[in-house]
Amino acid sequence: MFKRKLLICLCVLAIPVVAFTVLSSSLAGCTTAKQSELLKMIDGGKSITLNLSKPSYEVKTVGEQVNRLDWVQLDQLSTYDIFRSDFDSTLSIVRVSENGVNGKSGCLFVGKDNVRDGNTTLADAFRNEAFIEKYWNKAEVRNKLGELSKEAYKDIDGTNNLMASINAYFNLLPDSENPTAFNGTQSLTREQFYTLVYRATTPVKPIEIDKNFESAVGGKTEYTKYAQGVDEYGFLNVNNKSLDRITYHGLITRAEAVYLVVNKFFKDELKEVSPTDKAFKDTENA
Repeated sequence: MFKRKLLICLCVLAIPVVAFTVLSSSLAGCTTAKQSELLKMIDGGKSITLNLSKPSYEVKTVGEQVNRLDWVQLDQLSTYDIFRSDFDSTLSIVRVSENGVNGKSGCLFVGKDNVRDGNTTLADAFRNEAFIEKYWNKAEVRNKLGELSKEAYKDIDGTNNLMASINAYFNLLPDSENPTAFNGTQSLTREQFYTLVYRATTPVKPIEIDKNFESAVGGKTEYTKYAQGVDEYGFLNVNNKSLDRITYHGLITRAEAVYLVVNKFFKDELKEVSPTDKAFKDTENA
């Protein structure tokens, strides 16, 4: 159950509503290509272009976007101090000290072995039945957490934004140079979404850099050490040579975002999907 809820949460955080058409460059012009044809073109070394439509809503950004990603274990984060304190109070999270180290205890700080852990993730939260049943499943609690988003971000419209609160509390994606902006209508690149999934599901730890991945996507950025960790699950990835310096920095589509998360958490179920299944009019299968 936690995987399904995490899937929904990650895909709502990934706001882009762009639709994609894969095009192949040829002397006769550009033609639409299917997935199987795309892979053949990649193997043949042909140039691939992704044609992205613009989002259907107005995109507003506040502040200059910068590549600055701090990675600090959850109970040691000190960003948005008032927001964080109110978020903790809503979920009955308290400060504790173990072996002379200050930390936190509560429904968001329970590891896989069911003992207190200060280095937990968004994925760990959805593994915790106490968090799901006592807090997440209650609309009044989700509304309260959403209302707190205005304490972290000044560009929040409406009464609340639950996804903005989750982003701020779990330190998932970088904000603008002015960290008081959420920029919720801004689309995500593949690099950013791959990073989002990794940081939402992986405790803070030393990372061994994959030089092959860095080279394939055009060199090191602040995101590459995180994005490399979920590359194998993406529709576009380094192994099949479809993720390169161009596509890596391009906008990701909803279809790709869902595929990556499903492939990571429901790999066996994904293998059972039939090409004849239909869920939506604009998809070949479910």
